[in-house]
Amino acid sequence: MCRHFVSTADEDLCMWGLDLANLARSYGLEVKISDPLIPSELIMP
Repeated sequence: MCRHFVSTADEDLCMWGLDLANLARSYGLEVKISDPLIPSELIMP
């Protein structure tokens, strides 16, 4: 989980980004993340 912020709108946006990236990965799409608010370590392999 993103810990740059707690209970803020930024946290909600970060979680949406993670969810969408992981959904894309589950459909076999390649996902490249280079955003400081969305840690690439949290994207499923």
